[in-house]
Amino acid sequence: MPWEETEQYIRSGHRSPEEFQLGSLRTVVLSEREGIKAVVGKPKGKDTTEVQTYLFDKSKGWTVEKAKAWFDKHKKDKAVRKHVSAIMPFKVLEKIVDKPLKIRGVAMTAGMSRNFNIYTPEELQAFTKKLVSAPVYVEHVAVPNAVGKVTKTEWDGQNLWYEAEIYDDEVAAKIRKGLIQHVSVGADYEAIDLSDGKVPHGLHNAELSLVAVPGIPETNIQVLEKLHAKEQNFEPIIAGEYVLGFYQDAAAFMPEHFSTIWLDKDNGVLAIIGKLRDEPEIQRVQSIFFSKEKMWDENKIRDWLLLHPHYTAPAGVSVPLQTPLKGLEKMKEKKQLSERIWTREYIDNLPDSAFAVILPGGEKDEEGKTVPRKLRKFPYKNAQGKIDLPHLRNANARVPQSEIPEEYKQKAMRVLGSVKKRLGIGMLAEEAKIVEQNEQDSGENEEIALEVAEEPTMDELIASIEEVVDKVNDAVNALTTRIERLEKLVGGKLEGKNVVEGLLKNSKSMIPVEDAIKMIQNVLPSPMVERSWGFGPQRLCQELRGVVLKLRKRVRKDERTRKAPI
Repeated sequence: MPWEETEQYIRSGHRSPEEFQLGSLRTVVLSEREGIKAVVGKPKGKDTTEVQTYLFDKSKGWTVEKAKAWFDKHKKDKAVRKHVSAIMPFKVLEKIVDKPLKIRGVAMTAGMSRNFNIYTPEELQAFTKKLVSAPVYVEHVAVPNAVGKVTKTEWDGQNLWYEAEIYDDEVAAKIRKGLIQHVSVGADYEAIDLSDGKVPHGLHNAELSLVAVPGIPETNIQVLEKLHAKEQNFEPIIAGEYVLGFYQDAAAFMPEHFSTIWLDKDNGVLAIIGKLRDEPEIQRVQSIFFSKEKMWDENKIRDWLLLHPHYTAPAGVSVPLQTPLKGLEKMKEKKQLSERIWTREYIDNLPDSAFAVILPGGEKDEEGKTVPRKLRKFPYKNAQGKIDLPHLRNANARVPQSEIPEEYKQKAMRVLGSVKKRLGIGMLAEEAKIVEQNEQDSGENEEIALEVAEEPTMDELIASIEEVVDKVNDAVNALTTRIERLEKLVGGKLEGKNVVEGLLKNSKSMIPVEDAIKMIQNVLPSPMVERSWGFGPQRLCQELRGVVLKLRKRVRKDERTRKAPI
């Protein structure tokens, strides 16, 4: 198709979009500095990505003549002359002055590189032999400055290992002194796929360069005295497979100022941050990745992002972050919980508006709260009126299993479904249908601002559970004392009544056994939530269930005693 000129771009002679698979076309930046972009996609019947057209930004001084000259020059090259690299540490295998210095290390690893290239195991395996005999440069300087060569490579299924010889004495001395600690593999590629990152194919024209990267503790090398030193234990900062959970247009950021940090290393939450193009002094999160190994799914990612809105601040909005990005890597990690401990006392003190539904038959007390309290069902807001996500999920799961009338089940589902919709949390088809019908019947479809409470830390959870366990243990001890007194007096009569009734009539005020059981059951999470916790919280849950079992045995024994003739 012919060349075109618009108000902003000069468009090269291009192929028809009908030649490409539907939905595969997208625009990529080839050179931010020169103002060159390309529209790429997958042709029908092919799995590789090809260029459909080039776009030349007129604000960068491009004219039709200049663009055609650039196009003709680059059209001659069958391969895309684009360089990719992956920086890795290395170690010295041999340091005898009369011989070449031998170094060994990981050249590349499957996963995402710091350049945001994604290397597949199949591609690296095919590239392994092509790296043998590749020249070794210093900082990617060309042929006249080659200081060595790659002598051996090996693929272990995850990492591409190499051995190289360094012939330049000055460079070898710097390596021995630890002044040069990393290597960078460079290569050209023939094609590129775009799938939440760049996936190069057909790597060739390999080179290995010695580079001086600022010291990162995890990637420092060790200089070894012997050839057969034990293998270095090295873990790349972000190797592995990730799910893209959040993304902002890279065009809003300065291209040379991206870096990666862990937002939650234990749970595999990784972020790419950058400096804003319009405000270079401000950093924002450009994208957030979630490790597949940590079993992240769509719902978990959505909830995590909802609980951490400061990480998803738009690049064009000046919003102060709760935690400075530069300090995140040094910040002590705090595990987030999936359940908050609400005691019966806490729930009873909540306002009526914190519940999804209130059954009929009650009255309002002086505080405007329904009594009896048991008529209020499915709490999902805290005392401050904020949405509590764990209890929202818990209420949502309990409604279908509850034994309340169907009319009130539907009402509760409408309330909870409406809240989930406004928060952007996924709904089941049945919930969505109920919410949609309710909006049509009531004519209400306005947006209401909702506040979401942050979930407690693990320390807060354990402290809350221990406090409840102490109360339950005190109740159990009190009940044990009462049972022992009862056993001593069995066979006698008190005022013509049952022994137990007589004892309890004038006894000190104590918590009813059934209330104690309910308190414990309110503390216990669902089995699914419990399985997602660590060993400590799971052990506490087991102890609580043991207390419930003991209390129920005591209740049955008490009932048998009450019914027995005296």
